Amino acid sequence: MRTIVLAVATTFVLAACARDPSPQDQRSYIAEWKSLRTDWESQEGNAIRRGKAEEAARAFFRARRPVSGWTGSVTGVNSALGSTWVDVENSGMQFMLRPEGDASAKFMPVFERLSPGDRVVFDGTLATELSLTMAGGIRHPEVSVTISRVERR
Repeated sequence: MRTIVLAVATTFVLAACARDPSPQDQRSYIAEWKSLRTDWESQEGNAIRRGKAEEAARAFFRARRPVSGWTGSVTGVNSALGSTWVDVENSGMQFMLRPEGDASAKFMPVFERLSPGDRVVFDGTLATELSLTMAGGIRHPEVSVTISRVERR
């Protein structure tokens, strides 16, 4: 019986992974964030250990990393103060897709066609985590991505 349950569980996990169109490096990045979040949450009541967990999270979010073929679901298309960006979510992590400098015009035709719920694929560089507090950044990160490509899937 135990073997049957294990086989069924393995099948469901493999099926779920097969449906996730995200590249392995994106899944690894999100898994690392979730591990940092779990570690940080487990340190409640010990300010020293929690501080060390926060330092690890800061280092994680500070690292600029190139991304290629990352995916997500659009949660919003935004424009304010001459800047445009698209909010995208994947596995609980929010990505803010922002063109660099004056490149907004280049991406405007794509941005105008996007709606919440659309799937996108994007390339660029992870820039920084934008939450106002470390707790917010660990629980619900908002990672800015300077994009070089974004397209609707």
